[in-house]
Amino acid sequence: MRIRQLREVIAAGVLLLAGASTNAASAPTTTYKFSCNGPNPPALSLTLVSFSLPVSRVASSSGSSGSTTKIGPLTIVFQPNSAITEMLAEVEGGQLFETCSLLEKVVTPASGGSAGSTASYRWNLALVRPTGLTAIGTSSSNSDSAGANVPTGLMQATYEVGAIEVTAGP
Repeated sequence: MRIRQLREVIAAGVLLLAGASTNAASAPTTTYKFSCNGPNPPALSLTLVSFSLPVSRVASSSGSSGSTTKIGPLTIVFQPNSAITEMLAEVEGGQLFETCSLLEKVVTPASGGSAGSTASYRWNLALVRPTGLTAIGTSSSNSDSAGANVPTGLMQATYEVGAIEVTAGP
């Protein structure tokens, strides 16, 4: 009786693992690219881990029926790279980028007879000023060349944004 139950548990586990790997293979993949044009192009170009850009409507305080749009701050998270030194100088110097763009690309692979698809969203940003650069940690880790687990470091940068336009495409 116990052997039969053990076999059923093992079989159920194998089915769950197979389902998990099938779902993982068909899960969408999202990538983010951030770039800014400056006086010395290319001023900044990064592949991001994530980003946050809150946009909200704020009622006018003068009692009129109008409202204004409040943007930001834009927060980006990326893996450390050679751009950090330049980014720190931009924060310290109060650099103002006339234009920046943030591209989000979502690729959904084909599965179950349906064709795969790609969707992209572009945030065109104007009057962008870096306000902070911070080293942050993460709980995940990677193996180094000796096979030892080492923490994956991340950087977080924040920006003030003056204006925004969003476009979507295939």
